[in-house]
Amino acid sequence: MNSAAKGQDPKSLLMTELEVAHSLFERFKGLIVGFLVSSKDRESSRNYFKNQGPNDASRLVDYELSFMYQVLHTKSIVIHTKIGYGLRCTSFFPTVGASLFFLFVDKSGFGDFEVAVTYALFIGAIVLDVISIVKLALADWVLLALKDKPVIKCVPT
Repeated sequence: MNSAAKGQDPKSLLMTELEVAHSLFERFKGLIVGFLVSSKDRESSRNYFKNQGPNDASRLVDYELSFMYQVLHTKSIVIHTKIGYGLRCTSFFPTVGASLFFLFVDKSGFGDFEVAVTYALFIGAIVLDVISIVKLALADWVLLALKDKPVIKCVPT
């Protein structure tokens, strides 16, 4: 832990590291597509990392790579908008509604195997939706967006 962070509580330190990592990611993401970085940005980043211990620097790079992965290989840019949050949460309810409809509909024309497979698919879809909502709620992007809100005190470190 660096000398400036020794007096901070772990949650505050985590938020500071996430903010710094996001700032560095935003500053240097142009390198991915071949843009050049200003010497001022390069020097400021270099000086910051010189003042960090190896564990802190490694954790910061890990956060930056996590942001990079989310942008390049997931739909996080779309998901982390108001429309994305709304669509992710509302997609759960039609799945539950369809499974409840299937539960109460007459299944006399279907075999036991088909009914069991349908139930398994509905249960799998519901479980995957719940997992995606939980992952969405605990994402680094959400923590950064809620950093100044009182609800952040409820998030475990």
